[in-house]
Amino acid sequence: MEECRCARNIPGNGHKKYPHLLRGLEIECSNYVWSTDITYISLGDGHVYLTAVIDWSSRYVISWKLNNSWMLRSALNV
Repeated sequence: MEECRCARNIPGNGHKKYPHLLRGLEIECSNYVWSTDITYISLGDGHVYLTAVIDWSSRYVISWKLNNSWMLRSALNV
């Protein structure tokens, strides 16, 4: 099996590493902290982008959308 060459958690040269701003924060109820994730899904002849909004407390996906282009407008429409 080929070794994975992914290094997504390592900042590149000249890239600033930002601190985790929620470290130490107790999240005790739903709708207190949400996060967004954008990823792509490979298909046979291309790919689509999945944008999801997730509640940190309940870990529920609040909203999601598939799109064939990665545009800010698409992410904001979730």
